Amino acid sequence: MDEVYVNTEEVLGCRRKSKREHQTAEDIYMNHEVIQTVQRKTTGPAPPGSEDVKKSYWRAAVILLGLLCLFLLIGLITVVFLFTQGKSQWEMETEIIHELYDNVTSERNQLQTSYNNLTTKQDQLQTSYNNLVKERDQLQKRLEDLTTNRDDLQRKLQYCQSASEPMPTLPRPRLPRKLGGLQ
Repeated sequence: MDEVYVNTEEVLGCRRKSKREHQTAEDIYMNHEVIQTVQRKTTGPAPPGSEDVKKSYWRAAVILLGLLCLFLLIGLITVVFLFTQGKSQWEMETEIIHELYDNVTSERNQLQTSYNNLTTKQDQLQTSYNNLVKERDQLQKRLEDLTTNRDDLQRKLQYCQSASEPMPTLPRPRLPRKLGGLQ
């Protein structure tokens, strides 16, 4: 151990010298030889137990790397399992959503058809109502005409009865040719 520190003064002296003044190329090469002599000299047998320490470090490193690989493998398997589990559940939910969408679309189409049928019936009822209103108006007009003719006939009858004169001939009242299916 003492051999390591043998030439430290020479090296330290070189460093002080390099800081104080500018060295030439020859000085640098001379210092190179001094630095090489300072290197650690390992001679003799290794201290007892040093190889066991090296082996135990290697074993610890191998065990640590093995455990890391094992944890990585377990994590990877877990991620793959969760991914496939989640994917199959997602596919089932997607299929259910598609079925619900198809059912809602079918119901919407049925409602649209029902709406169209009701609209057609409403149009038919409106047409029928309009026809009935026209027919009612025609009947009302005919009733008014008949009432007017009756009143005229009653006045003429009263006139004839009050006068002793013979009854004059009355013009025949005009009736409409066709009345709501009656002739």
